[in-house]
Amino acid sequence: MPEHYQVRKNNPYIMDGDIYKHIFYLIRSYPKLITRRQELLYSSPPPPDGQPKATGAGNPTEQKAVILCTIDTQVEAIEQTIVYMRGKYSTPEQDFDAYEAFMDYGVFCWYRSKPSKDMAPCKKTWHRYRSEFAYHVAKKLNYF
Repeated sequence: MPEHYQVRKNNPYIMDGDIYKHIFYLIRSYPKLITRRQELLYSSPPPPDGQPKATGAGNPTEQKAVILCTIDTQVEAIEQTIVYMRGKYSTPEQDFDAYEAFMDYGVFCWYRSKPSKDMAPCKKTWHRYRSEFAYHVAKKLNYF
């Protein structure tokens, strides 16, 4: 099955393929978004080149704030979905790492397998979980 597969049968979280891919890549870049946000918060603008009629940024603080607002919205949507999915899939015995389960099928199997059985969930179950995760992120970002 391809990486962007969405289960079509009995899946209430089905989305348009382009939106799903966009959200999928946004979720996948979550660690990079956090790093970028930290860099924006604690960095300073580059020094001016000292040339007359320079083409440097006219208002670096405003540009930084606009970028930071966009990144904060995306990170907050992903973090809220992680908390929601953790609450939905956690058991009293163990906490569920929703982001790692989204990223890796092996981690998903480790969390969702029954300890007494020697079977893991099938890949369709994992793809259905990924669709649900992406759907909630898209909903928080007001895609629909």
